[in-house]
Amino acid sequence: MPVGALTGPTGKPVKIRRGPAAVTGKPYRPRPLRKWEGLGARKPGSQKTCPPVFLQLRPSRVGVRRRATGAPFPLSVSGRGFLMRYWQRLQAAFAVVLLISTALGEATPAAFERIIAFTPSSVEIIYALGAEDRLVGIGSYADYPPQARREKPTVGGIVNPDIERIVSLAPDIIISNISAMARTHFSRLDLNHTEVPDTSLDDILASFVRIGEIAGRTDEGHAMARRLAAAVEQARSRLAERRKISTLVVIGYEPLWVVGGSGYLDELLRAAGGTNAAGAIKRDFYAIDFERVIASAPECIIDLTLKDAGDERGRAMVLAFWNRFRSIPAVAAGRIEFVDTDLLTIPGPRLQQGIERLQAALHGPDDNAGGGE
Repeated sequence: MPVGALTGPTGKPVKIRRGPAAVTGKPYRPRPLRKWEGLGARKPGSQKTCPPVFLQLRPSRVGVRRRATGAPFPLSVSGRGFLMRYWQRLQAAFAVVLLISTALGEATPAAFERIIAFTPSSVEIIYALGAEDRLVGIGSYADYPPQARREKPTVGGIVNPDIERIVSLAPDIIISNISAMARTHFSRLDLNHTEVPDTSLDDILASFVRIGEIAGRTDEGHAMARRLAAAVEQARSRLAERRKISTLVVIGYEPLWVVGGSGYLDELLRAAGGTNAAGAIKRDFYAIDFERVIASAPECIIDLTLKDAGDERGRAMVLAFWNRFRSIPAVAAGRIEFVDTDLLTIPGPRLQQGIERLQAALHGPDDNAGGGE
């Protein structure tokens, strides 16, 4: 038999004519696969792997052509190597195509034409981006900018959404913060819903970009994030060498609620040149007892309970509350400062103004303008 001649399963030569390959001897019946045989399987004690394919021989002008099919000849070792290399190249090509398609999808996010925004911050961001024409509904607590309540229908809150109105508005997407209740409501209705975190400063910067993508204002969203990040960094670098002032940030009374040592408000306070007198508890905010307040001895108290910090009646009530505790250094020194609540408690673009007010409250307006103390 010539060197390199092919043999069938009976050991007899394969005769190649003009028609299909013919085998002399008994017809081949493939046996069942053993446990170690299969696609990419390895025989015990062997270093070779191969898929369970067979070789079919067909005549062609350039000779015998191999083809991976279920034909009746066992695949030679060289044929197995060829198919394995082919399979690996196919996998590599598929991975490249998948990577390119994913990158293109990230580079060109889809914009939505009909948006419902539940959180006050997302409504404010959409208006600041100039995309309010895409906003078809807002949450009940969203009241800024003022025209939002006049121009857009309200759809309730996360706890009690107006499902009938939401469905009638036919939104492409609904925006909320992280909320298991929102997921429950909207998944039942098969509505497109996205959650935008706003816990940390990084979350807020990312939310500007994400909402910009949703509203078709990606560049504007990036620019908004850069402005806030620059304002925070400017405050941090300006006050880096100044003494940090121990500060209690109050967001509610009866019980007394304060900003804890976690979340974006704590980050902004530290950037503005303060230390958090209630920061030992690593929460965004929590109810604190007066024994702990007295023990922490804050040098300054920032009140965030008034919508308008210039509200004389509201200021008088707050001052009357604190004047009962003259043993607290901030009260004794008369350092109870007021900042409009929405400038800091709504994680939107007005945080830039909020951090400027914090600097002024802690270090005086001259420091805020870049002057000395």
